[in-house]
Amino acid sequence: MEVIVGEFGIVVVPRDGADPERIMNHSSILRKYKNNILVVKDDSNHPMSVVSSTKSRLALQHGDGHVVDYLCQPVIDYILKSQLYINASG
Repeated sequence: MEVIVGEFGIVVVPRDGADPERIMNHSSILRKYKNNILVVKDDSNHPMSVVSSTKSRLALQHGDGHVVDYLCQPVIDYILKSQLYINASG
């Protein structure tokens, strides 16, 4: 996590009711690299506010084409190539 946040940074799209500031303040790594974290403050009705990575991987595993509505093709290709859906259901 430190390498990803420290060297690359992250974009956070909070789910409804989430408090990203509180979460960041409870992690020494996230606090350390707070300037590398972009929190998207958007309308809660925006489709990205309800995206679930687990549900997206499961949808791809089951051939659900609706993920193209919110994932770009290179991301879909990477998930499929890396078989990231294998452990998605636990």
